[in-house]
Amino acid sequence: MLSKKRAFTLIELTIVLTIIGIVAAIAIPRYFSLVNEAKRNTAKGILGNVRSAITISHAKGILDGRDEFPTLEDVQDNPFNNGCSVLQTGDLPDNPFSTGPDKDAVVTAVGRPNPTGTDGAWAYDPVSGGFYANTKSGEGEDLL
Repeated sequence: MLSKKRAFTLIELTIVLTIIGIVAAIAIPRYFSLVNEAKRNTAKGILGNVRSAITISHAKGILDGRDEFPTLEDVQDNPFNNGCSVLQTGDLPDNPFSTGPDKDAVVTAVGRPNPTGTDGAWAYDPVSGGFYANTKSGEGEDLL
């Protein structure tokens, strides 16, 4: 006796694929939005930490009789500065939005820079002590 084989019909497979497509169309943009939000929050956290370290270094300088902000060399990622960095580890974190080759580079800025893309990393104004992201976020906005 021949047994009857069971299989999915073409309509059932089409319905399943349509449902998977709808779920993917909703989930994928939300995923990339969450990734971008995480990068933005990481950059803001790094900015806050480095700005605090610069302020503490400035306050220590005032107590020592020097009313000046740290130099660019004090802020830069420099493994040879033997603890002279404003950061305890001397290691500046990467800018999460930077696509350039040196994601933790610091350049001198006069005031707040006007970034045009994602090639830069960080910018520092040694006159005012301002530390900024020298890139735009993934959504094209400035990072404060």
